[in-house]
Amino acid sequence: MPALRAWIDALPLRALIGINAFRFIGIAFLVLAARGQLAAVFAARAGWGDIATAALAIVLVAAGDPRTPTRRAVAHAWNAFGALDLVVAVATATWVTLHAVTPGIQPVLALPLVLIPTFLVPIFLVSHVFIFRRLLASGRSAREG
Repeated sequence: MPALRAWIDALPLRALIGINAFRFIGIAFLVLAARGQLAAVFAARAGWGDIATAALAIVLVAAGDPRTPTRRAVAHAWNAFGALDLVVAVATATWVTLHAVTPGIQPVLALPLVLIPTFLVPIFLVSHVFIFRRLLASGRSAREG
């Protein structure tokens, strides 16, 4: 959809990175696991990964646009980590479910937490794709310029 792509391309790169600050929601996973309401393996992987991604997103936003090759490399590394964290979280949730680990992931399957896997995870994954695209484009334009 060209109109949607143009709209997303018009967003500042820092805004695309900054939305990942909402991933501090991973703290909720750790709290639920500490209460015995969520599988510890899922909470540890998804929770700590989200917290690290969110904290580093704030640092990247504060540092400004990644204009130098070093800053672009750091942004690429953060972006790869953030995308991988989402894949690991989904894979771990699947593993926990298939192996009937107790407690499972039931709190994440009911409102309000169900909004995380059904709404936020897809948005974050797409944001990582667009960030990769933008970083690659900015690296090409820097080499050509």
